[in-house]
Amino acid sequence: MVKCAVCNAEFENDRKLHAHLKAHKLRMVEYYQKYYPRYDKYDGKIIKFKNKKQYFETEFNSRTNLRMWLKNSPIEEAKQYCKDILQKRKQEKELTYAPTQVELRTLIFPPIQYYNEIFGDYYALCRKLGFKTKHNILLYLYSSNSISLPSHISKCSRSNASEHAIDSSNSPSPSSAASPSSSI
Repeated sequence: MVKCAVCNAEFENDRKLHAHLKAHKLRMVEYYQKYYPRYDKYDGKIIKFKNKKQYFETEFNSRTNLRMWLKNSPIEEAKQYCKDILQKRKQEKELTYAPTQVELRTLIFPPIQYYNEIFGDYYALCRKLGFKTKHNILLYLYSSNSISLPSHISKCSRSNASEHAIDSSNSPSPSSAASPSSSI
């Protein structure tokens, strides 16, 4: 049962409640923002309403606000937030595999690079949270004379770059080896 916050009438589902809002001359956006206000964690402005699910799951109105909040928050609070959103996503969607960079972008989650910055290795964190990683081999492109490589990394020459394969199940995390400037 769903209860109307205006008149306390009860309805079987959200759809019937949303139809009832016309009796109060309210649109869904007005109803939820007035009776269930949610605010951006960074700038304190009301969360933009697209639909009920999005409204109650959104913490920030923009990627910029997320980035600024992470930048200005204590590192432990930022770490906890980042872990919590991954765990919540895993449970809600019953995910097996770690979210990709593309998925993180579409959800207004921190990028993999930020996870690497605060946790050392995004995929190691994901494994600790119970995700599987899709690939056991991580590939990095380095300019041919930019770094010397640890012994556990194999090297194959290609024109101006070298391709390096790391078996992520047996080797140290990529962040503990020389950090690549761009990863594939």
